Amino acid sequence: MKKAVLASIMVLLVFSVITQVMASTATVYPITGSYVGSALPAGHSLVNKGNVLIVTGAQGYGPVVGTLTGTMWFTLTGAIDLKTGVGSMHGKWMFIDNYGTFEGSWRADNHDVIYYEDGTGMGKGTGAYEGMVYRVERFWGYNLYLGGYVGPDGVQFEFEATILSPHGVPPY
Repeated sequence: MKKAVLASIMVLLVFSVITQVMASTATVYPITGSYVGSALPAGHSLVNKGNVLIVTGAQGYGPVVGTLTGTMWFTLTGAIDLKTGVGSMHGKWMFIDNYGTFEGSWRADNHDVIYYEDGTGMGKGTGAYEGMVYRVERFWGYNLYLGGYVGPDGVQFEFEATILSPHGVPPY
């Protein structure tokens, strides 16, 4: 798991350097929105002797509304102490709309027993978004599945982001 966390950190560092280079020549567009999604069955999960939930290969999807409207898919790997709610998660994400996609990685920290998460992410565009970088400065919300919830729409987030575009206005 340490290798996966280190790999995620390295990806975010590389995107950070790309973002800083692009920011000097790119136009910056603010993005806000919300996501309400459902999780698919986890690839693998277990609760160890220390009462820590370890999840690998979980997936989810749902609609995104806000400045951009579309669908987001995500994967999740992480560990959460079920007594305190404290832990961290990371994964990949893909946003899809009629113009193209953004895809990248994300990381979040859990802060308490109600499974509140606070995270960041970075992605690159394809299609009409080719050459653009989607930088999620912050997303926050809840992942109720970590507490054992099994119904629909258990992942809910708000987010603040920017699109860095080297070639003009995004098509949204």
